[in-house]
Amino acid sequence: MPRQTLHIILILLIVIIFILISWLTIRTKQPWHDEAWFACPAYNLIENGHMGTTIKETAGIQWVRINEHTYWQPPLHFLAQAGWYKIFGFSLFSMRFLSTFFGLILLFSVYSIATSLTGNRTAGLLAMGLTAVDFIFINAAADGRMDMMSAALAFASFAAFLSLRKSNLPMAMLTGHTLVVMSGLTHPNGILALFGMILLNLYFDRRNLKFLHYMVALIPYIAGGIGWGLYIMEDPEAFQLQLKANLLGRIHDSFSVTTQFVREITDRYLYAYGITSAGSVFGRLKILILAGYITGVIGYVISVRVTGLKKAGVLPWMLLLFFLTFAVLFNEKQPRYLIYILPFYTMILGTWICSAWGSSAVTRVVLVILLAIMAIGQLGINIRRIANDDYHRIYEPVIEALRDRIDDSTLVMGMPEIAFEFGFTPNILDDYTFGYFSGKEADIAIIDSEYRLLHSIIGEHEPEIYEDIQYRIATEFEEIYSNEQVTIYARH
Repeated sequence: MPRQTLHIILILLIVIIFILISWLTIRTKQPWHDEAWFACPAYNLIENGHMGTTIKETAGIQWVRINEHTYWQPPLHFLAQAGWYKIFGFSLFSMRFLSTFFGLILLFSVYSIATSLTGNRTAGLLAMGLTAVDFIFINAAADGRMDMMSAALAFASFAAFLSLRKSNLPMAMLTGHTLVVMSGLTHPNGILALFGMILLNLYFDRRNLKFLHYMVALIPYIAGGIGWGLYIMEDPEAFQLQLKANLLGRIHDSFSVTTQFVREITDRYLYAYGITSAGSVFGRLKILILAGYITGVIGYVISVRVTGLKKAGVLPWMLLLFFLTFAVLFNEKQPRYLIYILPFYTMILGTWICSAWGSSAVTRVVLVILLAIMAIGQLGINIRRIANDDYHRIYEPVIEALRDRIDDSTLVMGMPEIAFEFGFTPNILDDYTFGYFSGKEADIAIIDSEYRLLHSIIGEHEPEIYEDIQYRIATEFEEIYSNEQVTIYARH
């Protein structure tokens, strides 16, 4: 079989495996609050002509007039959703498949970057394959958040610049920075794309960049600013207050650098890879995957020095830049944000394996074992998560328990993701205080694991609100359904 044909077949196989695992995860993953929040503005845009988040109770929250304009997140993901729903229809699964689509873009970007930097298509294939089965990547590709879209646009910007810079540097700057702007207009973490693009520009073309190139690169920032600015001008005060509320606590004004680094390791990495107080034995085995990535980074740095892969040497610097930015600037250590840095680990590992393959027979055996551990471990985590089937085991029974109890006059508070089944209507509200600020009286109150977490936080910081919630639940409602995560109460 010709090498080119085999190469294409392997790419198709990787794509098929990725789509299959993503589809199974989409069908079995339990919906959660964020998906309802981020679906609502797009739903309102296509149904009601505005981009408000109407599912959240506005009384008592800092996100001023969020029911009219959604400013606490950039708008591009909402606009992309609206166009997607026009083509494929609105549903939870449709929303998640949008992330899968951008997952494909990220996969091909990883392949393009690794191939461009090494001149080795096998390195590109390995990086693409390692990314396609990674459980963090799969989770983002099956989730109705904007992280996959933002990360995909970021890595697409790097791929576009590297592919075009030799033949047409102005076009490389224009295309690369346009995708950077799109990443930032999708999620604030898109700032990482800007930092990464500047590093690439300087690393490869600091002597070639002229005034024209800088001016060309500015065009998408001006266009993006004008586009978002027109939407902001509809309610500048709401934009300012929503953005301030969202950023509060995410970026420190003063902090301990040492504490930030420790939290980056413990709260983001170790938590994501199963090293927690509540982690199971199986969950703790995920640390082997992180160990594999770290091994790849160490081996890669050594290989670059030995083999003289000067172009590929930028990857560890990109990884370090992203790691330091996350560690120092961002107070929020959510493990899901690893999607923005994960492709560097897979590209570094894949490229190192290729560079070390010809060293000796013993080395090849070690590399095969490493690849086997990574592949089997990743597939095992994905299969276990799919087999848990939290969608049908936890979410669907809740829907069935509510189906005969909800009509247009029923006010439901809690678990906003039920709106995917019952509609994003005014009678379904996300209000974990159950009317403490609004004075509204719910007919049905739903307390899930996320509400319990919020209530525990309120209990520490605002005990009067917590006591009021507990008193009203105990005296005004009766339990009508319960499972391991969700309890439904109906008013007496």
